[in-house]
Amino acid sequence: MSRKWLCDGRPAMLALIVSFPVLILLLPLSSQQAAAAETQALPDGRSYEQVSPVNKNGADVDPGTAMAAVDGNRFFFVSKGSFAGQPTSLSTEYSPYLATRGPIGWTTEGISLPNGHLTLGSAGYQGFTPDLSKGVIQWQENGRFGPFDPSAPTTAGFNSYIRDNEAGSFTLASGTERGTGNTGGFVWGSRDFSMIALSSQNPLAPSSGCPDSGAKFCAYESENGVVRLASVLPNGEPVEGAVGNRPFRCNFEHAVSDDGHRLFFTSNVGDHDLYAREDGISTTLLSASERTLPGGESGNEVNYQSAEAAHGDKVLFTTKNALVDADGDSTNDLYMYDYGKPAGQHLTLISEDHNPNAPAGAQVHGWFANGLPEGCGGLVGASEDLRRVYFVANNQITPDGPEGTGPKLYLWDNTGTSPKLIYLGTLDASTSENDSSLIFGDGRIWAAPAIGPGDLQIPRQSRWSRDGRFLAFISTASLTGFDNDGEPEVFRYDALTEQLSCATCVADSRPSTGSIAFNTAQPQVKPVNHLPANVSDGGQVFFNTDRGLLPEDSNGQVDVYEYDGALHLISPGSGASGSFFLDASPSGSDAYFITADRLVGWDKDSNVDVYDARVGGGFPEPAFVPPPCEGEACLEAAQAPNDATPGSSSYSGAGNVEQRKTGACPRHKVRRHGKCRKRRGQRRQHRRQSKTTTRSHG
Repeated sequence: MSRKWLCDGRPAMLALIVSFPVLILLLPLSSQQAAAAETQALPDGRSYEQVSPVNKNGADVDPGTAMAAVDGNRFFFVSKGSFAGQPTSLSTEYSPYLATRGPIGWTTEGISLPNGHLTLGSAGYQGFTPDLSKGVIQWQENGRFGPFDPSAPTTAGFNSYIRDNEAGSFTLASGTERGTGNTGGFVWGSRDFSMIALSSQNPLAPSSGCPDSGAKFCAYESENGVVRLASVLPNGEPVEGAVGNRPFRCNFEHAVSDDGHRLFFTSNVGDHDLYAREDGISTTLLSASERTLPGGESGNEVNYQSAEAAHGDKVLFTTKNALVDADGDSTNDLYMYDYGKPAGQHLTLISEDHNPNAPAGAQVHGWFANGLPEGCGGLVGASEDLRRVYFVANNQITPDGPEGTGPKLYLWDNTGTSPKLIYLGTLDASTSENDSSLIFGDGRIWAAPAIGPGDLQIPRQSRWSRDGRFLAFISTASLTGFDNDGEPEVFRYDALTEQLSCATCVADSRPSTGSIAFNTAQPQVKPVNHLPANVSDGGQVFFNTDRGLLPEDSNGQVDVYEYDGALHLISPGSGASGSFFLDASPSGSDAYFITADRLVGWDKDSNVDVYDARVGGGFPEPAFVPPPCEGEACLEAAQAPNDATPGSSSYSGAGNVEQRKTGACPRHKVRRHGKCRKRRGQRRQHRRQSKTTTRSHG
């Protein structure tokens, strides 16, 4: 059984017995904590909540791997430390954790399997459902403990398990047939993970027909733990192929529809055509030509880009093949396959050349770096229903844009009565002359896979809202008239108002140059089916920079900002440590980031923690208790006796009346009837003080 811990390191079971007497010591806030509690007012009515536990055995939360649930009430993160009941891990290994928000605070539990181990970069949680109710972990069984599931293969390599985060149980998802090679692991899954897609270099299913060569991949689908080959041609012939375009370093977003009905794969033979496997029964070729005119380019590769999320009814891909009559050139183009259209009319040329002055074709921009095929890139972002598609082409394909070549950003918008193509601006095409294996300049906007860094190990520089109305990207081009002197800036496009704005173009920023990024350093172990929600449904854009864009950002460190038409600080901007954005809920109500600064009174160390800047959030701070008295300060002042007799009396005779002794009683006693006695109610008061109870926080 896993143990859940409150974010101050106390077991969550204590929070369930607050009605019982539990004696705790409430320490006073330090000056640093008190200052942190008085940070500037956060935008949108936000308050800080500490998500990770305070007691992390001296470990930090890792900055590169995180995911928020869609409702903002769960958060996944990793650490090289072991806490919350997690077994001790080595310094080079990561332990996964799941934090859950409750009415009294956040609780954390370790979610590793009890046997085996994690290895840097090659194992761990590969993906989660949007609500974080289930996760897929790639796990290396080993001889020290034996397999977690007795039926799991124990030869060298990895197995995939699905963890039910509600029940805390694990189910083998990669089958029992794996040979000596590695599996490529999880790629994508249905919304509830009842069906997930796997890539493997050796057979995962009996008589799958996939060669055990170790050089090529086959696509598999695991439906409720039953594994079968998915890369099957329409005639029933098994074929080598990749789910979406992974692991061939290209896109694979929504390669499985949310309902699990369709799985998309690209064959690794011939023209590398694109197929859809439907319900594990039939296969449809999506990249077949629908030309009625003779001629046209053919024989080139096809590259999957994305699909409509809910049912997979629409699919995006790029190819140089001329598949429709409107495509009269040999340049790389962006196509959409639509199941809802009649036979012979399924295809739409998204990047159709509408420029009468230079009909040279679009040349949708890929990249040749590191062996990446030209058609692999080009897609910048797309709405989940594919009614809005952002892409980059090298040529001008609208009649109202500037002529000449160069990476041009376009929006194909089909939210109105008919589709329209909009030119948004020309990006920076500069690259590095020193390292041809990496992409620099604005190439990171379109060349990297939409989800994850791929083999290029570069961060994606574009984010978008789920409906595609808002697109944010980082560019060194001057797109709004601001003289940025070649410095990177964050831009936001609003498709409804057709306005492009610059979030970071601030003339008096301090300093005027510095880093700007959507997220932190490259993750080593990551969910491959999740792109951090830097852009909310309402158009809020979250990013990091060490440029002081607002006067209150005075610490010279990296801080987290929000842009909603105006700039706001999410992190304090005054702490000694930097802050880095991790993720957000799609509504934008939860903005998660890490920092070593103490932003709530419960944070009592200098380790890196996860915080949630939550709209309408916050938990009670610990009660302030004055420090205990010392020395003479603990002595009570002498009290006069309760006696109306004067200190001395007149006497007409033999001298003065003897004065009554009135010395001070010992501490905790008072004089009554001439004697030092205990104060009334002292014992009852002591009993009341002993009933202080624990409470959660955040």
